[in-house]
Amino acid sequence: MHIIGDVNMKRENNKKIKKRKRNQNRSLTCRVLSMMFAIVLFCSTVLINTSYVSQASSFDDMVDMVAVEEDSAAVDISEETGDDLGTDVNFESEESTDETYSESDDLGSSDADFSSGENMFTDGTSESSGSAPAEEAAQPVSCIVNLKNETIEIKAEAPAGVLPNGTQMIVKAVENNTEDAELTDQYNKLAAKITEQLQSQGKNLDGFFAYNVSFTDADGNPVEPAGKVTYSFIYKEASSPELTDPAASTVTAARVRTSKETSELEVTELKAEENQLTVETNESRQLTKAAFQAAGTDTYTFVWSSTPAADDNENTENNEENGEVNNEEVNADTNTENTEENGEETNTENNVENSEEEQNQEETPDQEQTKMIRVIADEVNLRVVPSTEAEVIATVDTDTQLPLLETVTGEDEFTWYKVSYEEAEAYVRSDMAEVVENEEQEIVEEESEEEIPEEVQIEDTEGILTFTKMVNDLVEVIATTEVGVIPEDAELIVNPIEQGTDQYAETETKLNEKAEEDGYEIAGFLAYDIFFQDSEGNKIEPVDGSVNVSMHYIEPSVPEKVAQAAENGSEAAVFTEEDEFSQNETITNQMSVTMMHLVEDENGNVNVVDMTQEGTANVETDVAGSVQKAEFETTSFSTFTITWKDKNEIKGTLKINVIDTNGNEIGSDKSINLEYKREYLVNQVVEEQKIGAIEGYSFYKAKVSSSPKAEGTVVKRIRFDDEKNQYSSDSGGGWEDIGNNTVYFIYAKNPTTIPTIDHTKAGITMKMTNLDSNDNSHRSIGKDKDHLINFGDNSGYGDGTIRKGLLNNILDDNGYPTTTNTNTNIESLFSGKTVNNLFSSDYYDATGYYEYSSFKNYAYLGNDSNNFKVYDAIGTPSNDSLNTNGKVAFFYKRGNFMPYNDIASGKFSTNTNQYDENGNELKDTDPAKGKELYLSQGTDYYFSMYMGANFIQPKDGNATHNGSKSPMIYEFNGDDDMWVYIDNVLVLDIGGVHEAHSGKIDFSTGDVSWTDCSLNGKPSTSSTTLKEIFQNAEIFPDGKPWDNNKVGEYFKGNTFKDYTTHSFKMFYMERGAGASNLHMKLNIQVIPEGQVEVRKELSNTDKEKYSNVKFAFQVYAQKINAKDANGNETYSETDYVPLTSAVYGASGQPTDKKVTFEDNVFYLRPDESAIFTGLKANRKYYVKEIGVKSEEYDEVKINNTSYKEFNENKEQVGEIKDISTDKKQVSQRPVVFYTNNCSAANSRELQITKKMKDNKVVVDTFSFKIQLSNSIGELVPYVNGDYYLKDADGNYYYNEEGNLTSNGKTAKVCGKTDNDGIVKGVPVDYTVVVTQLLSGTNFLVTEVNYDEESYNPPVKTVDDTTCGRATVTGADGKIELNKNAKVTITNEIKKLDEPEAPFIEVTKTFVGLTKAQVKELALANPPYQITVTNGNDSRTLKMETNDTEFNKNLTGEDTTWTYTWKLQDCSDGTYHVVESNYSKDGYQVTPTVSGKNSDSADVITEKANIRYDKWSITPNCNLREYTVGNINLIVAELTQNKGYFVWTRQPASVSSRMAIIEKIKTQWKKASIDNCYFFSGLDKIEATLIFRGGHIRYNGINTMCFDDPKQWTKFATGNYTIEGGHDAEVEFVNTYEESTADLDLVKVSKNDTGLELEGAEFQLYKKENGTYQKSGNPITIKNSETDIELKELKQGEYYLEETKAPVGYMLLGKKIYFKQVDGNISLIDEQGTESVETPEFWSLSTTNGKNVLTIQNQILYSLPSTGGSGIYWYMIGGMVLMSTAAWILYKNKCKEVLGK
Repeated sequence: MHIIGDVNMKRENNKKIKKRKRNQNRSLTCRVLSMMFAIVLFCSTVLINTSYVSQASSFDDMVDMVAVEEDSAAVDISEETGDDLGTDVNFESEESTDETYSESDDLGSSDADFSSGENMFTDGTSESSGSAPAEEAAQPVSCIVNLKNETIEIKAEAPAGVLPNGTQMIVKAVENNTEDAELTDQYNKLAAKITEQLQSQGKNLDGFFAYNVSFTDADGNPVEPAGKVTYSFIYKEASSPELTDPAASTVTAARVRTSKETSELEVTELKAEENQLTVETNESRQLTKAAFQAAGTDTYTFVWSSTPAADDNENTENNEENGEVNNEEVNADTNTENTEENGEETNTENNVENSEEEQNQEETPDQEQTKMIRVIADEVNLRVVPSTEAEVIATVDTDTQLPLLETVTGEDEFTWYKVSYEEAEAYVRSDMAEVVENEEQEIVEEESEEEIPEEVQIEDTEGILTFTKMVNDLVEVIATTEVGVIPEDAELIVNPIEQGTDQYAETETKLNEKAEEDGYEIAGFLAYDIFFQDSEGNKIEPVDGSVNVSMHYIEPSVPEKVAQAAENGSEAAVFTEEDEFSQNETITNQMSVTMMHLVEDENGNVNVVDMTQEGTANVETDVAGSVQKAEFETTSFSTFTITWKDKNEIKGTLKINVIDTNGNEIGSDKSINLEYKREYLVNQVVEEQKIGAIEGYSFYKAKVSSSPKAEGTVVKRIRFDDEKNQYSSDSGGGWEDIGNNTVYFIYAKNPTTIPTIDHTKAGITMKMTNLDSNDNSHRSIGKDKDHLINFGDNSGYGDGTIRKGLLNNILDDNGYPTTTNTNTNIESLFSGKTVNNLFSSDYYDATGYYEYSSFKNYAYLGNDSNNFKVYDAIGTPSNDSLNTNGKVAFFYKRGNFMPYNDIASGKFSTNTNQYDENGNELKDTDPAKGKELYLSQGTDYYFSMYMGANFIQPKDGNATHNGSKSPMIYEFNGDDDMWVYIDNVLVLDIGGVHEAHSGKIDFSTGDVSWTDCSLNGKPSTSSTTLKEIFQNAEIFPDGKPWDNNKVGEYFKGNTFKDYTTHSFKMFYMERGAGASNLHMKLNIQVIPEGQVEVRKELSNTDKEKYSNVKFAFQVYAQKINAKDANGNETYSETDYVPLTSAVYGASGQPTDKKVTFEDNVFYLRPDESAIFTGLKANRKYYVKEIGVKSEEYDEVKINNTSYKEFNENKEQVGEIKDISTDKKQVSQRPVVFYTNNCSAANSRELQITKKMKDNKVVVDTFSFKIQLSNSIGELVPYVNGDYYLKDADGNYYYNEEGNLTSNGKTAKVCGKTDNDGIVKGVPVDYTVVVTQLLSGTNFLVTEVNYDEESYNPPVKTVDDTTCGRATVTGADGKIELNKNAKVTITNEIKKLDEPEAPFIEVTKTFVGLTKAQVKELALANPPYQITVTNGNDSRTLKMETNDTEFNKNLTGEDTTWTYTWKLQDCSDGTYHVVESNYSKDGYQVTPTVSGKNSDSADVITEKANIRYDKWSITPNCNLREYTVGNINLIVAELTQNKGYFVWTRQPASVSSRMAIIEKIKTQWKKASIDNCYFFSGLDKIEATLIFRGGHIRYNGINTMCFDDPKQWTKFATGNYTIEGGHDAEVEFVNTYEESTADLDLVKVSKNDTGLELEGAEFQLYKKENGTYQKSGNPITIKNSETDIELKELKQGEYYLEETKAPVGYMLLGKKIYFKQVDGNISLIDEQGTESVETPEFWSLSTTNGKNVLTIQNQILYSLPSTGGSGIYWYMIGGMVLMSTAAWILYKNKCKEVLGK
């Protein structure tokens, strides 16, 4: 049986296969015939619709237009034929019911698949053999539902994978008294449960809100989250139940579930930490915002409860009544709950039958009973029967309303609404829609019937202009802006940029360039040319403001390419209609939509700006990715695009600025691509070399801030998500948009070593020892654990304070300290290796200080090196920010001294520099605050340091370095133990394990001080003196016992005696095993062993550096008799030999510069030293200064011992010879100071007096620059030097707060010169005095900064009798003994302070020319000029051609410039002013003079006269103040016939002055022009004016004051009036307008020149900077007498290019070149040469000034003649083919039906 059955089955299968092949052959025949039919239709359409051909510029364009027409035709046919062509018809074989195809697909799709074998067709998709749809990548999901008329926004956000893509949320408010009985029942049960639970807690229920929350996928299937979802409830109108006492209520949130075991409600309170719950209410306890995290779809409730008062007897029922919530109706997006599965589709014929039956039932509905349903979910499917497996008729959007026929229950037991849809019946699930009343439907219909106007609407509301434009009935564009930004009469223009146009291609090119640059691909775009135009059609831009534009799409739109991508994006072979939505969603979820702006800069370059990414635009799309709304804000208009980016290819571009730690840019900015949604650690970005290596730098950290130097926020991670660059400040925290801020990658300069000084060579010995300890109390330490030394029970760490007394006060015999507890010598702790190079050489060279600070530089020694490496960086041993007590570990937040642990590039601590050496927080203004700290590589804490040197106590304890003196000091700051011994006596004791403490020894005063404090305590300072320390030790510095009678031999005050030598030893340890700090600073005058320094100094002067004097010396040392093998020498006790080898140096530090010897003599200038090295310590020597003149130096001191020579009258006479030291060993006297005291004859003055020619009195002050010769004979400024100031009577003045104050006859320094050696503020007749200048000093005095407009160049006079002839080039003279050099500088008033004769001011304004064009007129030949003539007085005014002078006289901007001349000293009379040479090629000029059209004018000038109104004389000046009223003339007579002081309020002319003098003569006969001194203006007399020793002041209103009345005899006051007088002003204004011309375009047929053609379009191009640029919008030729296409063409070269030909005519293939010069238009060729031959297709004519360009077009084809065959046979043939195709289809159908 089985075998027979198998055979029969095979036979049956063979039959089926044969039949299937026959059907396939028939189907193939149908397809071939259909394609033939389509081709015929295509050809017919091309021939019939000839109007399209004429507009095509190529064959491809023709095909494109025909294709477009076919598409529209197909739509029209579908509409006309109704259901016949719109209904799917199944062509099924008898053997199969699974394979279907749509007739509409077969006939209407250009993508039909004709492959053999299988009937598998897709709706716009490509075939894929056997492949399944690609799974969609999981994406984060965000859902938003609005309730209560959008007053409540509920949002759910889930990470990727928690909810499937396309998930929708359903929210229903659980309310009482609703029409939904189920919800009401749920509400009552929930209220009872909450009440019960609260009562168990002793609380009352005041009310609650509750919401059912669930999720469905795209097909309406219920979905449960796979993890936690973040919910947020935003109440735009604060809400709460009716509360009796809001203040007593508290709000909590809970989750409500039904127990599966008991079916009882379970209420679980949401927690702040577990559920991230936040609840925000206002003062009335109304809910404004809440958020929480939860897993699952549940009911969530917000509960208001209160604790009842003690006497509250209200029962639970009352509580329940209070708890009733008046929630509002739900308006939520909901979806289906059951799964739709792809299965066998219902037979189409059955569907048709069912439709007919249902249609019959619908024909007579009860209209009064009819209701409407409204769809409440997105993309809801309408099906043919009430089943989720049924065929989908259509898909509708949210808020779609349909007539409700009846409510039915489907086989799946779901409730379905039967509705009417496009004259057919359909079914929709009841949870996808809600029933609404007819009234609502009527309102919707009324709204839909409103017509949206096509024209622009403009509305002005409260200063806001609104422009509205409807585009193609598809997009409503609304633009709003403030009044004044766009004119109110402007028109908003929105032109869609269609595919296939040049503008579209240019836009596409720019977008692709942007995409390639930023690393993504363009999927498609919609483009619009948006702009405003004024009433004349000119484009206009916003002025001082921006415009907000919103685009509302009536129907969601998507570019054709994107739509095709959505259809073709899957490789599945077959998709049914119900799959279409999910497929589109998958594709568009892989795309992002953004707004782009193509911005054109000043140079015409187009830049693409991503407005969405910059935050100035927002695009809203539906689930399928179609744009619904776009909004943006802009300050300019051009092309805007809504662009779809492919998310799979999209990469964010992040610009990163690379800076150093000071905020300075290093290298160039970097742009990196960020993969979509990928998170990058900033260190990962660096490691992947996205930034690239920065030579010499290591990455430190990243920040986001507004500027490089702003503090900003630290960045740990970056990503590109949601079309934005984002950052996170921690490893797992939230994300913030970078926005307009900048990401800065901060690189720290790799540590490099700084130059250090060889302090060993300088005489400072330093030893380092690496120690060890096993004592946690830190009392013991040693070179290893077997040799520990205990410093006592009190030596360990206590409260951080100093532990004094750990060591004995006197060093042991071996030169090392001993402990006080056991008298143990600690040499083993300090006997390590000798080390070098710790101190900065740069700092020493600049200041003379040896300094090292771990707070500034990290130092590393290591165990294998004898030299420190000192870095330009700081480090710390720990990242700890708190110590064990929980307090701030400030010692780790500053530089540490860890000499046995190195630092490495890029190895940073998380701490930064925040504290100074005293533990104080650094100020924000300190540049060191926040500096990076390197982390030490290891923590080898224990070590010791020894430092020792011999030094000399300089004079007054002041160390000398580079000629500057400063107190000699030693400073220390650090931890732990530090002891300083001087001459074996403990001077500074900072012992113990403690915090960093400070100590200081000041050798200039003898003060010894230190600070001490407990941890985090306030420091206190203690002090003593060197003298007191040695006295307490009962010993002198040389070791002898203390003797009060001999103190003067060792001490000077509280410090050491000058020129005494001492030893210095420092012992320092780190034994606290924590932070380690060290700061040392010292400038002790170190004496290296085996050398002698001879130094020259001068006293009684501070100008030694300006002297060129030299002093002669000789040095003699014991003769060496013998030298043994060990280098020991024996010397003669009687014989001394000269030393002839030395180098220059200072402060014991020799240089490489050798000293020159002549006959055993060497020379030193003041402040110079000669150092003799290589001497044994026991060798004796002496020094002798020779040739000292007593008249120059009256005293010589050798190490403070004085030598003088007198005659019998105790007068200094002759030459002091052989001033020698005694003989001492090198070790006893390593330094010899020779100090010469300048005699009075040798310390001289330079006196500089300021005079005014003819003794004129002025109140101006003057400045002098003083230069003196230095020690090498060069003139250098007398910088910051003292000077005195004296008047003519010998009174001294000093500067007090900017005013000169008299000090009488007592000398007092007036002030100091500035950094350029300048003395400022010297009045006339005052003398500047510079003192203590040594003879031989050259000088140069120069007056500087005087008023060149008021004074002629000064005249300098040097009194040769007071100085010697200069020996330095350029000097005025030389200081000589017993002489004070005198220099007088005299100025002459250039012009009296008065308004002189009349003047004429001429201004010339050029309107319409640029600055460069005005300069061209100045340089022209002949140049522009103005002639001014009055009789013989003729003057020509021209513009300066020198740039400096030209710019000085020219003012203006853009194309308006004014040049000004002023003619002085004009005479009375009439002047004729005329301009010439003002024409300019290419411009028409309109000249005006003083507002009249002319190029000349006459002006009149007249001199002024003075008239006196009042004259009052006061015969004496006995009082200090006089009331004189408001006057404008003062005359005062000085005593002793010194002259007359005359003041006028306004400057007086010469004639006015003569008139005033004549008036004065009526009272003072001796008054004349020579002794009357005129002043004018309040600014010169409101402050006390000193005039020839007399002081006078007038406040300008009422009072005159004489500060010294005895200087004046009498005065007079009066008033005068200046009458007449007339100056002239002439204003030339020339307006230049470019010569323009109009050009009328006429279009005619080449075949018939009398036939004018319309509709042609041209684009105009103008030559700019050598290249042709597009000019204006396309031009349409209208062939009208009144319409001139090209108006006001400016001068230049142009060409026209035809972009659209008239209908039926060929496009003109050539460009028409022409030019406009001086208003004339002529044809030219491409090179600009005027055409000789007449072109074939155009000609230019000019008649009566009208230019006409006639352009001809060649006809494209000839239409058939009337009565000809035309297209008749084509139509007949097409109809025959159509009939044949229809007959074949009918026969095939009949056979199939019969076969079934």
